[in-house]
Amino acid sequence: MSGSKQPSEFMSRITSDAQHSPVPVATSSDDIVMSNRKSDEVEDDDDDAKSETSTICYEHEPFETFRYKVADLVAEKFKCAITDVVTEHIKGGTFNRVVGVDIRAAKPIRHCFGWVQKLMRTLLGKPAPTAAGAHVVRVARGDTDELEKQIAVLKAVDARVALPTPHVVHYDLSAHNVLEKPYMVQKRIDGRPISHMLEHLNLEQKKCIATRFIQLTNQLASVEAAPGRISIENLTSSVDEPVRVTKICDVDEDDVLATPQKSIDHLLEVCQMWRDAQTASGFCFETIWDGFSVICKSLEARGFLKGPCVLVHGDLREYNLLAAITSPSTVDITGIIDWDDSCFAPKFMAFRSPFWLWMTEDSDASCGDDEHEKNAHLNPASDNDRAVQRVFLENASDEYKRFAFAPEAFLARRMYGILRSGLYDEWTMSEAEAVIREWAELHPEDDIHIGESYM
Repeated sequence: MSGSKQPSEFMSRITSDAQHSPVPVATSSDDIVMSNRKSDEVEDDDDDAKSETSTICYEHEPFETFRYKVADLVAEKFKCAITDVVTEHIKGGTFNRVVGVDIRAAKPIRHCFGWVQKLMRTLLGKPAPTAAGAHVVRVARGDTDELEKQIAVLKAVDARVALPTPHVVHYDLSAHNVLEKPYMVQKRIDGRPISHMLEHLNLEQKKCIATRFIQLTNQLASVEAAPGRISIENLTSSVDEPVRVTKICDVDEDDVLATPQKSIDHLLEVCQMWRDAQTASGFCFETIWDGFSVICKSLEARGFLKGPCVLVHGDLREYNLLAAITSPSTVDITGIIDWDDSCFAPKFMAFRSPFWLWMTEDSDASCGDDEHEKNAHLNPASDNDRAVQRVFLENASDEYKRFAFAPEAFLARRMYGILRSGLYDEWTMSEAEAVIREWAELHPEDDIHIGESYM
């Protein structure tokens, strides 16, 4: 460890800098862009209480008056009467206030020259300016940059993924509008979160989801680009161009566009970037970056880094997958939400098992998701859970199953999460040491130097 400070001083310093971590916190999964209504939400009293709490916490205008501004905005953008706009409070996330909007029987605003407009649209082959349907309005709570990043990500993904994503139909990054805040309007996706449906699904429906999940994962992994974060430049670039991606970098560095490179080169470059950044700041956890570098080279030697970097959602779980039951034996995945943590990364990040489909009846509630995913290859206790797992095993490719179940890939995913965010708090420091320690136990022949804990 370079520098003269003690480890405890290091941790005090990086903990105080945690809020500056360059990786955005994912928007709450409760910030859902979907078409379910009150039957799937909290009781009205609870909803009102949450709205009031949000108003106090974020110093917001109360929903009771804010809803009229939203209706006014929507009526203007969709060229409909304000009486056709129905608003609904939806629990928001970390970065956005959310209002549901339903445009019912929207019609163009009529005036004495309406027939002229209609004739001109017919002659020019343009559709009438009506847009009935369900939408959501997401209003920035504070930092406009986060909203801009979200829109750029959604634009990049929406153009390249066939499944419905929260399509952005209007946005304004300024405060020069009736809401007096930056906002975006999105189409509301049909379906309900699978997490709301799971315990009510029968065996055949769960088996169907397992198959659909494999197809979905393969589809996302077919989108390739340079490794890194989806760039804000996608907001203005053409969708016909390659996805713009920025390199993983320290919070104090300017964004740099990434270029295609091998996964091993990408991983070692990020390790060196963090090492250099810490050294320049007067401290460096050398044994962490040494250990991670050994793991990266070992992953390469064992064939875990083959192929290009691919699109990774970042949290492809049951609460971010919307679905609709189409028959007693089939379920369609209708959309994917919460893309805030998406990136392009080595394949081991993309191919994860839907362990939550079969680790149900015998799951230890005291175990975290990491432990459940780590044990997803084990034989479930119940016949039904074994049947669902068997569908995955029979339909996933050998490459997919290796990435999903191999302990090396599991540790690689944990390591990559740290490489993306850096060492900014005690939990991350402890996790980094745990990854190195567990790899040393798995492959003692790699001769990783663990060293004394910095904690």
